[in-house]
Amino acid sequence: MVFSDPAGIKRDVNMYQARIKEELWRRGHGDIDPRHIEAYMRLEYGTLDHLTAEKFRYEIGVCIACVLQDGVINAESLARSFGLNPKKRGL
Repeated sequence: MVFSDPAGIKRDVNMYQARIKEELWRRGHGDIDPRHIEAYMRLEYGTLDHLTAEKFRYEIGVCIACVLQDGVINAESLARSFGLNPKKRGL
């Protein structure tokens, strides 16, 4: 899937990030990078496949608070530590 980041750059996203991005938009936080949310989720869970849809949405809410509290620089550092590097479409 492809989404535009806040700067308007189209980026490829994985399955989790696509679901996260949809939920971020629904909650009015479309400016948060879904990689940052996924990274905070992975602090708690090694895999996200086993989470129910309800639990997945709940964890997104928790992780939104984490990103807002810790800031973008720390969230980006955490995402990169999990190998969730930004990818421009077509690169």
